[in-house]
Amino acid sequence: MTAVSRRAFAIVCLATTALQAPAFAQSVEKLSVEWTLAKTKTPLEREALITVTNAQGQPVSGANIEVKVDMPSMPMMHSVPKATAEPSGEPGRYKTKFTLEMAGEWAAQVEVTKPVRTKVIKKFNVD
Repeated sequence: MTAVSRRAFAIVCLATTALQAPAFAQSVEKLSVEWTLAKTKTPLEREALITVTNAQGQPVSGANIEVKVDMPSMPMMHSVPKATAEPSGEPGRYKTKFTLEMAGEWAAQVEVTKPVRTKVIKKFNVD
């Protein structure tokens, strides 16, 4: 294959790829992630009820959700083991528990990895 034919072949491949690009593009659906946090009978333990809905406001079932909690004022010093949220029995609702190390301001990184990747930060205070 000559240099000219290699260049022509490369141009044809690029043009073909560019024309097909929209076929590979998938619409990215945005998820809404909300939560309520409640005290439990154990000191410094919290139960999170996480609600996941799609752009149309419909519950999202089958989601994989991880919650990582850290103290923003002292990163890496006061972190809580990662918690996995489990289905609560209602469509689009998940629950998990975690125990904090002390009172103060905390931040939870709630990450949905399936069906669509979404990550939100929820700040909260514990007294």
